[in-house]
Amino acid sequence: MCAQDPEAPPTTNRGVHWTVGGIDWISATLRDIEPRALCELLSPNNSWPTVRGLNGYSHSFIGPGNVRVLFTPGRPDVHLVLPGAPLNAAGTAGQRAMLDLLVERDAAFTRIDLQLTDERPVVTPQGVWDALSRGEAVTRVKVWDWMERGGSRTGSSVYVGAATSQQRLLVYDKAAESDDAVPGVRWELRAHDEAAETLAVQLHETDDWGAVWAGRVVGFIDFREVTEATNSARRPRVAWFEELVAGAAKMRGYPPRALRTLEDVRRWLHRQVAPSLATVVLAAGGDTAPLLGLAADGFHRMSEAQRAMAQADDERGA
Repeated sequence: MCAQDPEAPPTTNRGVHWTVGGIDWISATLRDIEPRALCELLSPNNSWPTVRGLNGYSHSFIGPGNVRVLFTPGRPDVHLVLPGAPLNAAGTAGQRAMLDLLVERDAAFTRIDLQLTDERPVVTPQGVWDALSRGEAVTRVKVWDWMERGGSRTGSSVYVGAATSQQRLLVYDKAAESDDAVPGVRWELRAHDEAAETLAVQLHETDDWGAVWAGRVVGFIDFREVTEATNSARRPRVAWFEELVAGAAKMRGYPPRALRTLEDVRRWLHRQVAPSLATVVLAAGGDTAPLLGLAADGFHRMSEAQRAMAQADDERGA
């Protein structure tokens, strides 16, 4: 992992209050790389002993901070598990470098946890639970749970979403969980599979991770005052949530519906992409060569389904 970054995670220019934040877990599958080569890429100056595998893989290398590289001899893929401790130790720069490395190697992300720990805090887990109970939550999620921790470490947690869902939000007393090492209340958005894939792209495309966190949380759950307005978007946000997300707009958690026919593709291009293409052409002084370059690059990245769609349309026209 990369060296410790002395700076705190990035603040957002839209006002989201970051105190302690960033990526707290990454799981991703890679191809076209040998397990030992991945270990050397991640941490070349450390030993990686071999231990028993997990999750259907027969073997794993285990590195600093319980980083794991899972593999089965002869199998074309390897699976990387990066827990919170080494990611937190790497700091913002290290987390950014790791995410960019995986995106650029076309990794398939299976889990990303993105967290904000609010040291003020604007609300406690109990306050979040009370807001849920009062019907202030605007969300499609139907399941939320409360957990009270006893023993040597006391504290409370709110879980929004099922454990098996692709997105789940945890709000908990981080001070209690960390024995007061980290003060505040943690808001941890856990994204799996398709939701992790979209989150990886959104984080890769911006340095404003605070805005991504806020947009994804708002897209998952919003807290608005209970009024007579039937349109929830017209109801004002509750004050503590507005202070937390600072006017954030929803960000998509899942990819758009698959385009099933070539006519679907044409309609989508016309409605969604044509203005962006026109911008590129205008910036090039009316030259359409950049568009041809985009198409040429796309030929090498087409899926089998897309090739079959084009072939079927060509055969119908023959």
